[in-house]
Amino acid sequence: ETDNKPRYYELDNTGRQIAAYKNDELIVIIANAVTYSPIGLSPLEVLAETIESDLNAASYNAKSVSQAAPPGILHLGEGVRPDQVDAFKAYWEGEVAGKSQIAITGGGKGIQWMPLAATNRDMQFMEWQVYLARKICAVFAVQPQDIGISFDVNKSTSETGAAFTYDNGIVPLAELIAEYLT
Repeated sequence: ETDNKPRYYELDNTGRQIAAYKNDELIVIIANAVTYSPIGLSPLEVLAETIESDLNAASYNAKSVSQAAPPGILHLGEGVRPDQVDAFKAYWEGEVAGKSQIAITGGGKGIQWMPLAATNRDMQFMEWQVYLARKICAVFAVQPQDIGISFDVNKSTSETGAAFTYDNGIVPLAELIAEYLT
């Protein structure tokens, strides 16, 4: 009689039930058991977070490089009246910078530039992208060269890497699925 009743429930973000499944309608495979969750840690969740981070970083950098000037403050120096600051700001935004992230101030001593953010070089954006790609590889137990990162691979490590991916990525996943299905 219990086989005929739902055992698994899908809830939305508010906790409202949106689906119910019986034992013969759903298989739960826990590949990476953890102590803080009854359903384990999904590689897809880790990958989704990694991709979201990558997209956010790419979006930030796209905005940064599309700006005419880096984010910062341009202080026009001592004796500059507020109306002169406003006039210069209007000129700067309309004629020079376009969508600038620069705040323009005046009235204090000396003209100066104060950056508000690091440059792409300072952030080592390319290194960040390689780090994220390697993180994805670690989640799925594949080698970086399997997804095209080959600048630090030679022939001997390439052959070892291919065997690693097969032995640690593909075979365990296939065995896990086969175990749950049989």
